[in-house]
Amino acid sequence: MVSFEQLLAEIRNGHLAPVYILAGEEPWYIDKLCDAFESQVLKEEEKAFDFSKHYGKGLVKQSLLADCRSFPLQSSRRLVILREAHDAEKDKESADFMEFLSSYFRQPTRTTILVIGYKAKPDKRRNVWKNLLNHPNIRFFNSEKPKEQQVPGIIQAMAHNENVHFSADAVQTIMELVGTDLVKLHNEIQKLAIGIPASHIISRDEVIEKVSFSRQFNIFEFYKALARKDKSKILQIGLQMARNSRENPLIKNINQVFAFYSNLLLFMYYIKRENMSPDQAAQKMNLNFYSKNDYLAAINTYSFEDVRRVLHLLLEYDLKAKGLGARVDDEVLMSELTLRLAG
Repeated sequence: MVSFEQLLAEIRNGHLAPVYILAGEEPWYIDKLCDAFESQVLKEEEKAFDFSKHYGKGLVKQSLLADCRSFPLQSSRRLVILREAHDAEKDKESADFMEFLSSYFRQPTRTTILVIGYKAKPDKRRNVWKNLLNHPNIRFFNSEKPKEQQVPGIIQAMAHNENVHFSADAVQTIMELVGTDLVKLHNEIQKLAIGIPASHIISRDEVIEKVSFSRQFNIFEFYKALARKDKSKILQIGLQMARNSRENPLIKNINQVFAFYSNLLLFMYYIKRENMSPDQAAQKMNLNFYSKNDYLAAINTYSFEDVRRVLHLLLEYDLKAKGLGARVDDEVLMSELTLRLAG
């Protein structure tokens, strides 16, 4: 497998394989790489004859294969991109498109570069995916969702590409306001970069002023409010999450909050019972700077018994969410849970 940075370098250098498969659950990387192939592999005047773009929805797989088998007319190579390839699997006419292309993968046209953007986790139990992962003609990119502790570095890299710079607390603030969705983060960074001189360092206050507040709150802001027992913020965020259960599924919310309090219990144990310093406890638990600060705040507002009580409450609502007893609407359950968490 190949990394995001390696692929960008290959595209810039023009040393390209016959087939690229960009697959995984993080759409931002896949879109950026598809855009890079489209903008950099061919000159504009070559694209009229030597570039084809297909989409998974409504895919005609025979037409895709014909484009791959065609020879270039104005350039030394053809570029064929299949975007949103995962959508093809929803249509019975094109659901087997990967199997259909398997003979092409074995013997690709050497003057064609085929790029497939597949925004879903590949089912590696299927033989077609097993065979692709280590195929000599294919460069495979696994587009994984970043871990929380990786996001600040990604934000700084996005900012660098837009020729702007963030202070450390500005990075934390934009992450708190927007969350870890890379597409949304990139959009906000692009807005912040408008009219900013290259030498200027964007501050926390500028982020707060310019980042839109007509947004959905995220789970990290909920953690922060819970850690500080900020009743008004807990109610504001929790009730908004309840109203937007499609984006914030109840069981997922419960599991995430349960993990937060479980980690808090462990953090408290290391500091209060094992006499570790906060830094030692954070290192042992592999916590990033922002999580450590939330747990440090929580230590001053929760006792061991408080945390155990919350964990029992979350288990109670987990059973309710899974249908034990009378079935209650998810919005009602999340609203109830929020009120009880707020105390």
